[in-house]
Amino acid sequence: MKSPSQTFPGLVGAAALLIGIATAIPAAGQEPGIVSKWEIDVGSVFTNVDTDIRADANRADRGTDIDFEDALGFDDSETLLRLKARRQFRKRHFVQIDLQRMSRSSARDIPFEIEFRDIVFPVDVRVAADWDMQLLDVRYAYMVVLKEKTVVGLTAGVGRWDYDVELSAFLQQTGRTRETEVDVDEIVPLFGVTVRQEISPKFRFDASVMALTFDLGSTSGTIVESSLGFSYWFHRNVGLALSVDYLNADLDFDNPRSFLGSIEYELSGIQLYIPIRFN
Repeated sequence: MKSPSQTFPGLVGAAALLIGIATAIPAAGQEPGIVSKWEIDVGSVFTNVDTDIRADANRADRGTDIDFEDALGFDDSETLLRLKARRQFRKRHFVQIDLQRMSRSSARDIPFEIEFRDIVFPVDVRVAADWDMQLLDVRYAYMVVLKEKTVVGLTAGVGRWDYDVELSAFLQQTGRTRETEVDVDEIVPLFGVTVRQEISPKFRFDASVMALTFDLGSTSGTIVESSLGFSYWFHRNVGLALSVDYLNADLDFDNPRSFLGSIEYELSGIQLYIPIRFN
């Protein structure tokens, strides 16, 4: 998985291209309404992060619950790259794709013994850790309320959430470097509510919330997500926006062929992005 630093130039280039196209479109015709046929958001989320992971060797051998910020020295402030696109295909019907990516790494002398899958890292050994996360959500939205200045919608979809975690350390007693990796690629359900209110022709308010508990057999957990934001449209097709975002995911995995354990993380922060719309 590419890191955000590798992905960022491509996102900037894509955003610049879209802005150029959007601002070049003639202003003739009907002004954009509260919803548009195409809506694209490109930006970054400056977020506080709290991450806990447990990787079991098998169902009888439970691994250590690891707080990545406290035990492994991960920074608790990170930046997520985010890309969102929404397409209106009928008056009240929309499809939305949302992509978030984050890559982190750290190295620290661990304060206690850690068992991660089938490897035990002794206390005070220096452990290098990498964490890559990609969240790809695809949702269908139906607008139960669609007025000139107010929209309320119900959303349902699935997320393909990919986590790649690697720990490694040089063990003096064996004279070898030991490393272990967890690559989790799971599908999770998504259900929520979205609200949009036009305050004036140039200012808009957007909010969304999702809270659910699910059990799909090999994967179960609880997901809580919310967003509250405002946008200012300095051009008929391009704006500037800010939102306060929150995501808490507490996931348990019970698949001996891929991953036994749990992943829990909380992201809370401010998103700055450029919204672009086409009709």
